[in-house]
Parts: sequence; C-alpha cells; structure tokens
Amino acid sequence: MQSEEQRIREEVEKRKQRARQSGIINSAFTLYRNNLPHYDAWATNCPNLIHPMVKVINKTRTRNRDETAERIEATVRGNNYVFTFRERTMVMPDGEAWHHGYLDVDFQGQRVMTIDCDCKEEEYIGSTWSTGDVSAFVEGPWVEEINKIFDEIRHLHDEHSKRAQEQAKKEELEKLKKNFGL
Repeated sequence: MQSEEQRIREEVEKRKQRARQSGIINSAFTLYRNNLPHYDAWATNCPNLIHPMVKVINKTRTRNRDETAERIEATVRGNNYVFTFRERTMVMPDGEAWHHGYLDVDFQGQRVMTIDCDCKEEEYIGSTWSTGDVSAFVEGPWVEEINKIFDEIRHLHDEHSKRAQEQAKKEELEKLKKNFGL
C-alpha cells in the first residue's frame, strides 16, 4: 500500500511529464520571451506581425535588491493571462554570479504554471535563458489555447519572413539586371 507522500509525489511526476509532453513549457516561455515584449513596437512598425487574438494590456518592471521582475498582462482570445518573469542573481563565495529565474503563468487570476529557468552567460552573446523543469502545473483549457496561439504566431512570423526573403531576392535581381544592363 502506498503512503500519502508516495501517491502525491507520483502524481506530481505524472503532471510534470504531461507539461513536458504537451509542449506548453516551450510555448509559454517562447511566447513570453520572444513575442509579448515586442507587441507595442510591432503594432507601430510591423502590424502584420500582430496576432489579432492577442493583446498586451500592461507591462511593468520592478527591481529590488535580490530580484528583478517583469510582468506582462495580456489577453489571448479574450482570456486574461499574466506572465511574470522573476530573475534572481546570487553571488557565490568565489565571487561568481549565478542567475536563475522563474516564469509564472496566471490564467484568469489563478497561477497555472511556474517554469524554472536557467541562465547561461556567454562572453559575446550575453545572457541566454532556457527552460528547466516546472515547479507548478495545473492542467486546463489554457494549455491548448497557449499552444495553439503560439503555433499561429510562429506560422504568422514564418510567412512574414518568407515574404521578406522573397522581396529581398526580387530586389537583388532587379539591382543585378540594372547594374549589368540586363
């Protein structure tokens, strides 16, 4: 017979596995890191990169001695989401800094996922963040919604990139024709 602790730990592992298998960790993290922060600039400069069912409502950034937090409030298909990235830096006894972070995802006012994030410092690139495990995951309809909107945004950006490459190639050929009297 299983103890209560064993049962809980097994169920937590199953739910973590579902989070990993569903793709929601990557979808939510990439949506937060690569898309939502740029919506204001894209709305002005590249409105064709804006998904019509996503709207960033508010962005705030706070900093205290130990932690920096960025909070992005958005609606996706009319549902309220809050993405909060908390970054902490700890100085080790040898003087080296260690950065780690957490991405909290709230859906309709409830925390539904926390992604543990790792930071790697590259000399020429700077900080690069990647996902680790999840330390909170409450499955629900939001998983499919975020995965689907992420796929739609990726497709929208791929199409934009493809059109831009085709246009650049066309312009290059026109320039070659002009420069060489063709």
